[in-house]
Amino acid sequence: MSIALTTSSVLTCGHASIKVRSSSVLKVNGSPVLLQSDFTSAVFQCTTTTPTGGPCKKLAPFTAGVSKVLTVGGEAVVLADAEALTDASAANGGKFTVVDAAQTILDAK
Repeated sequence: MSIALTTSSVLTCGHASIKVRSSSVLKVNGSPVLLQSDFTSAVFQCTTTTPTGGPCKKLAPFTAGVSKVLTVGGEAVVLADAEALTDASAANGGKFTVVDAAQTILDAK
């Protein structure tokens, strides 16, 4: 089991914060849970640049941490053990990181 992420969760790209909005009807402590599709419009506040590219701008597909049982409107909920790279991972080590799930009530597989 792993904790479900919400809009209050603290997420980074390895260098800076990632802000994700969700319109999910499922809420924990007043914050909507994050769905896999919510990450297509995530806002990266990364300003780290490298000679081979700019800052992280988007997330690659999740390789782990997407619920197999908990869905909202047919969309999988993203969990605290989620793993993904960013579009700038090879250049600057940008990796999706959950710093704090910000809730301990809802967990899933």
